Amino acid sequence: MDISIKIAITAPDGVVHEHEIAAFEKGFESAAEIGLSIEDSKALLLNLQQEIVAAQTAAFCADRSTCPCCAGRLRRKGSKAIQYRTVFGDITISSPRLYHCRCHTGYAQTFSPLTELLPHHVAPEMLWLETKWASLVSYGVTVDLLKDVLPIDKRLNAETVRRHLGRVASRMETELADERYSFVETNAYERDRLPNPAGESRLGLGGRVEVFRHGIPVSNTTRRVFCSQYVLVFHPWISKRDSPAQSGRPDHGWH
Repeated sequence: MDISIKIAITAPDGVVHEHEIAAFEKGFESAAEIGLSIEDSKALLLNLQQEIVAAQTAAFCADRSTCPCCAGRLRRKGSKAIQYRTVFGDITISSPRLYHCRCHTGYAQTFSPLTELLPHHVAPEMLWLETKWASLVSYGVTVDLLKDVLPIDKRLNAETVRRHLGRVASRMETELADERYSFVETNAYERDRLPNPAGESRLGLGGRVEVFRHGIPVSNTTRRVFCSQYVLVFHPWISKRDSPAQSGRPDHGWH
């Protein structure tokens, strides 16, 4: 049984481009021959991804080949082949380099449109999969898992996954809001001048309850109690990154 799979892509100018992405023979004598195998699906997805990515990047570059100010056509300096890593394999695409228009006021004379579109040459879904699995299992197991089910290039290794994970973590760190190290709006001098609280205060510490009356501990009221949790280690600072001593931050009221 001969099977041929074709796709038709309609460009933004309305022109339809047809491509054959797969042609193979399949038997029907056994259960193992029924349907697509893993290798068949990998080759099919890789070829399909190649045609779709090539058409999309070509349309993007064609759109950027016109000056946004004067609508003039930009001259082309040359092009080079780049690798774009996707979930369905590494795609080779042509990356043109264009001259800026005369009305451009910047210092650079040329630019690459795909540098704007694909700055890291890695698809976001690929980074998401690598980050998700690398956070659950080792880098090596992540690579083996992705290669088993997806048409991932054989050059993908544990070191690449580690670098991609570090890149995602760094980006997420920069997207965090400014860290607020304390919600106390007074300083140490102002807190020392505050009056002692009125009435009794009870503090559970180390399996005992200490009673304070007007800020003074009352020793004869100490009694044994049952506690479900204990404070094993007390840190004088609370921070996601470093300590006040390392960063030179002033007192924030962690007393």
